[in-house]
Amino acid sequence: MHIAAMRTIMGPNYYSHRPVQIIDLDLGAMANQTSDRISNLKDNLIALLPGLAEHTCSPGHPGGFIERLESGTYLGHVVEHVALEIYNSVGIKVAYGTTRALNEKGLYRIVFNCSDAQTAPEVAALAVATVRRLARGQKTCLTDQLEKLRKLVAEIEPGPSSAAILRAAADRNIPVIALDSPLLYQLGYGCRAQRIQAAETSLTSGIAADIATDKELTKAMLAKAGLPVAPGCCVSSLPEAYRAADQIGYPVVVKPADGCKGKGVSLFLENKAEVMAAYKAARQLSKRILVEKHICGKDYRLVIVNGKVAAASERKPPCAFGDGMHTIAELIEEINADPRRGIDHEKPLTKIKVDRKVADTLQKQHLSFDSLLKTGEKAFLRWHANLSIGGTAIDVTDTVHPSVAAACIRAARLVGLDIAGVDLIAEDISKPNGQNMTLIEINAAPGLRMHLFPAEGQQRDVGKEIVDYLFELPEPGRIPLVAVTGTNGKTTVTRLITAAFTAAGYNAGYCSTDGVFLGGSLLAQGDYAGPGGAAMILRDPATEAAVLEVARGGILNSGLGYDYAKVAVITNISEDHLGSEGIMTLADLAHLKVLVAERVLPDGCVVLNADDPLVAGLAKRAPALPAYFSLSRDNVLIRQNLNENHLCGYLDNSHPDNSYLCVQRGYESLLHLNVTLLPATNGGMILHNIQNLLAAAVAAIAAGINPVAVEKAMEAFGNDADHNPGRFNSYSNDHCNVIVDYGHNPAAIAVALEAADRIPHSSLWAVVAVPGDRSDETIRRVGIVAGTRCDHLIIKEDADRRGRKDGATANLVFEGAMSARSRNGVEIIADEGQAVRHALSTCPAKALVIIFYENMMTVLDVLAEFGCAPTLASGGAALLHDTNQNLINHAHAFPI
Repeated sequence: MHIAAMRTIMGPNYYSHRPVQIIDLDLGAMANQTSDRISNLKDNLIALLPGLAEHTCSPGHPGGFIERLESGTYLGHVVEHVALEIYNSVGIKVAYGTTRALNEKGLYRIVFNCSDAQTAPEVAALAVATVRRLARGQKTCLTDQLEKLRKLVAEIEPGPSSAAILRAAADRNIPVIALDSPLLYQLGYGCRAQRIQAAETSLTSGIAADIATDKELTKAMLAKAGLPVAPGCCVSSLPEAYRAADQIGYPVVVKPADGCKGKGVSLFLENKAEVMAAYKAARQLSKRILVEKHICGKDYRLVIVNGKVAAASERKPPCAFGDGMHTIAELIEEINADPRRGIDHEKPLTKIKVDRKVADTLQKQHLSFDSLLKTGEKAFLRWHANLSIGGTAIDVTDTVHPSVAAACIRAARLVGLDIAGVDLIAEDISKPNGQNMTLIEINAAPGLRMHLFPAEGQQRDVGKEIVDYLFELPEPGRIPLVAVTGTNGKTTVTRLITAAFTAAGYNAGYCSTDGVFLGGSLLAQGDYAGPGGAAMILRDPATEAAVLEVARGGILNSGLGYDYAKVAVITNISEDHLGSEGIMTLADLAHLKVLVAERVLPDGCVVLNADDPLVAGLAKRAPALPAYFSLSRDNVLIRQNLNENHLCGYLDNSHPDNSYLCVQRGYESLLHLNVTLLPATNGGMILHNIQNLLAAAVAAIAAGINPVAVEKAMEAFGNDADHNPGRFNSYSNDHCNVIVDYGHNPAAIAVALEAADRIPHSSLWAVVAVPGDRSDETIRRVGIVAGTRCDHLIIKEDADRRGRKDGATANLVFEGAMSARSRNGVEIIADEGQAVRHALSTCPAKALVIIFYENMMTVLDVLAEFGCAPTLASGGAALLHDTNQNLINHAHAFPI
């Protein structure tokens, strides 16, 4: 038993809308072993992971998985449940899992929900190792491994401040992207996004944060503004520290002038010896040391968010209270046993460390760890009240006197912080000016834990206050986002919608199988029709609108690169990639593509091809209203949308001379365009581009683009290298005409050949290939389609064989072509460049050569050799004079 492959998918995916870990597990010699035939497997599993006894599994009730173990289940299924329970055992609650055989040789795919990309592979490996050892009858113990996982979870999960802000963002349905630092997150998309790092935001001034870090500078600014601060000065040597303490008067405080989180701070120093020790401790952290008067009173922290008090706490230093029976050491153990206390920031409170600092604090009170306190007697364990050393907090937000609030708000404003933690000492914060209030520090990125989880008093959702400041209601942090999927037409529709956004004045970005573009500039070249391309667009602050092509491979391998779209488009579903990754039928492919429809905002729109029954049937899975497009106004779904006052698009072919692309909401006309005047249709010849235009127009209007801008974009968008490179681009020389297209499956090649056949020519030649990862049947079908349509067929092979041997793909295409025609006119030339050269040098005069390319630059270089220049295809538009029913028949015969 070993892991053949595994990956983590963090976005919505084929299996779940939550993150998943995928394991391809080769059971090897254990392929036929079942749980009921392995001695003591059930008992050993429950002993290791008692929670397995509660798993429901397929029986649907607690204990159902145990029943499956007893009746006999394969070990891949056991690994799935062990992985889930390992997660549950370290405090991460997950429940979804599935296991299925990938082949008859013992290869299984195991999928289970996970929390993150760091722990998921560790959980997967541990689950497999555990089941393997138990299946071999070997003893195993998970105690150490589970503890290691718990520590890893604690290290990588967001801290209390970040978690509070992320929860608040989730409550507002604001998208969240984890950036490239463990503490850095992006809230929102593109130009609407903000970033946070704990309680510091992208609106936090860097200068203000630097001022707050410099405690001497902060004190000077506050003092000059008339705010009360502790007397003191900055020193750079021990003698200076002694003199400062003498001048200020004991007790004093010594701390780094640029420290944070209470590090290196020593309070209540009463003599030179204590000053010396404190100075040395602070000097390890900073060259500049502050000596201040120790101010007596209660310790308060106020959090200011955008000029308002969001929360206030009274902070209490850790103390032990005697019971007359237990030593201080034993009392500390009892305090640390409180389930609210954990290591560092993992829980609302922090365990008290038994260390030298606690010993020194006790010694100053003439106590030790072995001292026995009388009942009710109090011993300070630290002078500081920071939660990070074991202190506690009491919420006092509702009792803050307006004068105290005003002083703290002003202090934050003077420093320049949008979010600030103001530390002060006062006798009573509910009294005017707190009765002898003194401002101690102003902190950038204040910790929120004390306000979120006070030991006493009301919890304050400061995370919500911060999110509401960053995104004033009802701002969702979202830009217009359109996702486009389907078998064919995705890239063209993506480019068309982007053109509409651009015409409307947006700085629009899109990603596709050709690359990532923003504002018309290429950011990255290659296949980016997946999360990688989406991330480039959505992370960029310059992006005002996003159009994301979502390909099958991207969904299967990496999931979606966004949470929800405003509009989703599904162009069509036809034969491609079947037989790969468990996608065996068109219904399977539809189940994969429907994810894009499911991840649409409730007030958004799902644009569906009404002429494709598989696509139209996906409407019931979408949370948003469907908007259909069709080649016929008489389509039942179009008529239904019109009657229900919903958005739809259709081809009006009722006029004797022209056909019109129409978009309506109910019976309100939004768009009415003469199809023959739209360059992308080449005078109305290209049926599949009429469908692409319909899909794009409906989607653009659904996304909120003014129909005037949509019309402008459609009338300018042509089949050329500027607008739609690689999609039915026309070239010519004195000898022949050439079409360059990216068709690579039966449906795409069929519609391209059907459109090409309508261009005047003496002979139709094609240069064709099919990617090697398609099924044998699909590859042969390309040969049948091309062999049926073409006068002469040249079969090449992609340079990337995708796992097949040289010649294997070409031979399958050849077989298909031979079944559709005689051998004459079919030849194999594997190299793409040579195949194109041969076609251009041997085709008859006035021939039309259509080249289905793999490498666009290779083809363009050969065209340049033969003097072929870009041109507009010309010819009749007889197809548009067909009846609507004939157009539908064309669409069904050659689905795009």
